[in-house]
Amino acid sequence: MLLTLVLLAVAGCGGQAPPEERALPPVVSTELAAGKVVRLTEAGPVPNRLIAGPGDTITWRNESAKPRVVSLLDGTPPSKEIPPGGRYERAFPTSGTFAYRLDNAKKGTAGVIEINLPAVPGVPR
Repeated sequence: MLLTLVLLAVAGCGGQAPPEERALPPVVSTELAAGKVVRLTEAGPVPNRLIAGPGDTITWRNESAKPRVVSLLDGTPPSKEIPPGGRYERAFPTSGTFAYRLDNAKKGTAGVIEINLPAVPGVPR
């Protein structure tokens, strides 16, 4: 009897249809505090999601042909206009997720800075 149930279970496994294939979500450009620099390109910020730790300073470097303004959505004042080749720096003393947009770029150009990595004694960030 047990052998019959096992055989039926095994036979039933082979007749099942494969799981439905699903498209993966688009890859988000992410960097783990890689130099703590966000490049402002014609296409938008690269990476558009950067992860760093409390106390880190993030630099937005304008590599586009037009001036850019970085506006954090946490209520802090926006950057001054960043000329081509210029940069803007901001320190993030506490953990959190900080969304920003580029005010004078194409619509929808935005990114996120995630401050969530604790400092490890003796390991430089």
